[in-house]
Amino acid sequence: MLPLRLRRMWLGVGLFGVLLAFVLSLWPHGAPGLERVPDKLQHFVGYASVSLWFLGMVGRRHYWAVFLGAVVLGGVLEILQSFTETRQGDWADEGADALGALLALALAYAGVGGWMAALERRRFPSPGAGR
Repeated sequence: MLPLRLRRMWLGVGLFGVLLAFVLSLWPHGAPGLERVPDKLQHFVGYASVSLWFLGMVGRRHYWAVFLGAVVLGGVLEILQSFTETRQGDWADEGADALGALLALALAYAGVGGWMAALERRRFPSPGAGR
């Protein structure tokens, strides 16, 4: 993990995002309020967002671990859905999850990765910076 001043807050928000993925994936009839948004788009955007969040916390050498973690999370949730009465696992959803995580990975390699450290440097400059 990158040296972040607000590490606990960043991590807490990220873990809340993962918890939200669990809740919305296992909610009896899908994500409330998103009925008109196509299911695959929900998966794509959700996994791109959560992946990009965690890619903001880690150095370049850990990008693939974040990507794989997102793909595994999506797979586990699809399997768990198959054990519910109102949801069903769908490997096309897992594909949308993986594509969202892949977009985040590509953005990270394109320069967006580690965005939290860059934001903190701008918001909390070191003493003596800019002299």
